[in-house]
Amino acid sequence: MNRVKRTIYLLQKRTVLFALNTAIETGASAILVSSIYGHGEIDCLGFRGRCIERGVENMVLYVGGNLVIGKRPFEEVEALFIEMGFDRVFSPSTNLLDVARLLRADIAAAATTAQAA
Repeated sequence: MNRVKRTIYLLQKRTVLFALNTAIETGASAILVSSIYGHGEIDCLGFRGRCIERGVENMVLYVGGNLVIGKRPFEEVEALFIEMGFDRVFSPSTNLLDVARLLRADIAAAATTAQAA
């Protein structure tokens, strides 16, 4: 079984730009953004574009948690973040084992896509 080589925890209240810079510096294959306070919609705006600008267009992007302010159906929130360029969007009640399984598969798929390009 393949294991994650390294996990870097960036603590709370870091900007997504900080996360992107750290991911590039460390050679990360994915960035997982979690929001507890509902400002994910604001914090993550333009994130995929920044990845493309920095030359990591194949970076796997996940986002989850309390992503928006107010009550909205999860399907609406998911569609919003997919449109923003995130590969997967998770509700606050998502099982983290499911996230890990999907992450392994998505990183492998992104590596295959990058090699083919």
